[in-house]
This record gives sequence, structure tokens and C-alpha cells, in this order.
Amino acid sequence: MSSHGLISKSRSPTTWITSLPGTCTNHGPPDATGVRVSDPLPAGVTFVSATTTQGSVAFANGTLSGTLGNLANNATATITVTVRVNPSTTTNLNNTATVTGNEPDPVPSNNSDSEPTIVIRRTDLAIVKTDDVNPVTAGNLLTYTMIVTNHGPSDATGVSVSDPLPAGVTFVSATTTQGSVSVTNGTLTGTLGNLANNATATITVTVRVNSSTTTALNNTATVTGNEPDPIPLNNQDSEPTQVTTITDLMINKTVSATPVAYGQAFSYTLLVMNNGPSDATGV
Repeated sequence: MSSHGLISKSRSPTTWITSLPGTCTNHGPPDATGVRVSDPLPAGVTFVSATTTQGSVAFANGTLSGTLGNLANNATATITVTVRVNPSTTTNLNNTATVTGNEPDPVPSNNSDSEPTIVIRRTDLAIVKTDDVNPVTAGNLLTYTMIVTNHGPSDATGVSVSDPLPAGVTFVSATTTQGSVSVTNGTLTGTLGNLANNATATITVTVRVNSSTTTALNNTATVTGNEPDPIPLNNQDSEPTQVTTITDLMINKTVSATPVAYGQAFSYTLLVMNNGPSDATGV
């Protein structure tokens, strides 16, 4: 006599850690013996754990194997597999499991079942901006540091930073730990490219505060990427910097002739200099 095996497969709705329960049913009429399940996991996932309601499960070389033993007529056994979708995965998943037993099976078409899963990508990009020094003296250098972090869960692509420099400063230089930076029409653009899950990139910008600047500075930088961002509030950060002024005024007085005779005309010359670094007012 032959037994009639059935395997059905489903998945949980979560995307990043996905449970794939598979139910094996023996439609009989006789009991099934030596029931086994083979489930090669799809590319783009990492095995986390597996459980079964009877027998045992093992994972090796990318394939999950379930050794269920005997399965009575109309009985069922359930295997649950949990995998993590890799942060770099961009294509949809398709997972196929197959059940076999010792007895001939008159309906082999239901011995395999496939479950497609749509993969969506999301990246929580964040930027934090700091300044050095604060307060800064007008006429001196000021350095901004921007740290971009991808909090995932997916890898980010096309990461870009926009940083319009505030009025009252002059661009000096910029560096980045990956990608490139450029300044056009007063706006610094950082083209960082791809940023893996939990990875960071740092942009450092040096400006000179104009010697005539007297008001506080405020610099805002924004990060964007190709993927949807579930937390847009941390995509932008502003850094205020107080500006002080210091002037080193100097005067030098000289005389046109010395010594001079009684009744001789002569002149004094007064040379006033501002050695900065700030512009002086009310001299």
C-alpha cells in the first residue's frame, strides 16, 4: 500500500527575520515511515534556528534537513525555520521544501511546496555634526566634523551629504573617509556611495571665519540615500558656533628729524596697525 504525503509552506509577515513554518501531513491511508524533509535555504539569508514538533532538524551546507520518523495516517508535523535576511539582499526570495518517506507516494505533485517572499529595503541613515572650536574668534580657522551612520537594517546605496556653509566663513579644505567631497556655490557635497549596515563615514570640513564676522554661525548638514528611511528626523543635524572678536591694535610713532634746531619745523608720523585676527571697530 502507498501513503500520500503533503507539505505546505508559509512565512511570517516580517521581512528582516523571517520564520518559515512548513507543515507535513500524511493523507494515508497507511502510516508513513522514514519521513524526511529537505529545505535548501535561498541565497540572501542566514540561518538562525529551527524547531520541529517531532523528530529532529539539522542545518548543514545551506540546507535544512528534518528527520521526522513515522507519521500516522492523517497526522501532521511542523518544522519552523528562522532566518535573517542579509542586509545586502536586493532580490526577492523563493524557498522550496520537499518531503519524502519510505512508502510509494501516489500523488508526488504535493511533495514539494515553494514560498515566495518579497524583500524590501530600508535604511535609517543618521548624521551628527560637531564643531571645533566653540566659540571661535573671527579671522581664525573652524573645523566641522560630520559622522554619517547607517543604522540599517539594510545596506544603504547612493549615500550623499549636503552642507551649505554658513554666511561669514570661507572654505579652506575638506576630507572624507570614503567617496569624495566638493564645494560649489558655497555648498559642500559629500558623495559617499554605499554604506553597509552599522557602518560609518566621516567628513571633515575646515573653514576660516571671516575677520569681519560678528554674528553667531549655524551650520546644517543633511544626509540622504536611495532607500526609504523610516526615521527621517535624524537625517539632519545643525551645529551653532559662537563668534568672538579679538584685535591686536598697535601704534608706532616716528619723528621726521632729530635733533632739531630752535625754530626748525618737523613732523610726527603715527602708524596704527591691526594685527587681528578680527577686524577692529571704533578705533
